[in-house]
Amino acid sequence: MRGGTRSSCSDSKIDAEAREALGTVLDETVRLSKIVDQLLTMSRLDAGEAFLEISRFDFSELVRTTVEPYASSGR
Repeated sequence: MRGGTRSSCSDSKIDAEAREALGTVLDETVRLSKIVDQLLTMSRLDAGEAFLEISRFDFSELVRTTVEPYASSGR
């Protein structure tokens, strides 16, 4: 999906509005890919196939990066 969307974004036959929409699709594809990777990691941890290294985590950064896209789009 990422490759096809990226190549479509660079197609000169596509107007600016469609290119912007494809850019949004590309951004969401990357975001969803990260979520899937995180879910797979959680599944491996749960199954005992991976081990967790405990460290400090900045929840404010997580909240900011999660809320920011929706706050700026008016959703």
